[in-house]
Amino acid sequence: SCNNVHVTDVLIDVGDDAVSVKSGLHWKTKKKVAASNYLFERVTILHRNFAIGSDVSGDVLNITFRDSVIGDDLGSSPWAIKLKTDSQEGGLVDGIHFLNLTIGNITFCGSSAFVYNPPHASSSSCTPGHEKGSTMIDVGMGYVGAVTNPGRDTNIVFEGLHGIGPTGPSMNAHGLDNATGCPTCNEHIVNITLKDIQLETGGPWLCNDVDGLIRENVDRWPEGSTCGRRD
Repeated sequence: SCNNVHVTDVLIDVGDDAVSVKSGLHWKTKKKVAASNYLFERVTILHRNFAIGSDVSGDVLNITFRDSVIGDDLGSSPWAIKLKTDSQEGGLVDGIHFLNLTIGNITFCGSSAFVYNPPHASSSSCTPGHEKGSTMIDVGMGYVGAVTNPGRDTNIVFEGLHGIGPTGPSMNAHGLDNATGCPTCNEHIVNITLKDIQLETGGPWLCNDVDGLIRENVDRWPEGSTCGRRD
């Protein structure tokens, strides 16, 4: 819940999450206090990952992450980017830009969901038995628990991504359609742009309940990709 934040020229070597942008309500007035106008540049995140949420109840607006690196060659991260809104707190995520990013080996060879434990340093791939699912970009609503007020994701741009990429889906963007226990929670993700993306590996680009998808110069678009199709 800060305004006008500039983070630059740092190396982040931690677990889950490396960066987490959140917002909430004022402790006394209970009014929304947004996280707005953040610029991250020349940031290296070794493991996992750049996140927005899950608490975005005060709104998260105008966030830019650019000219940076996410992931390493050991495959120690299951995600590069994760946007998530809480299932009950609501809030708007709007105007999010990921620009000119180098993506490492998004595989996740960790021994647990939260503790970094890489394979042998001489290996560039997972030690047998350490492989776990990975998704380079995850955009979703209704994070954890019964869905009563899931929030919204709108106007998200991924431009200039290059590097190794994920072993699993390149992106999983999943809105909500008539959520269990909340028939009025029909919240779609609105406006995702994918532009100038070149990766060595990567599975399909998956979209469910996403309205407005722009795709331009994405050189790896595997069979089974659903982004851009009508639901």
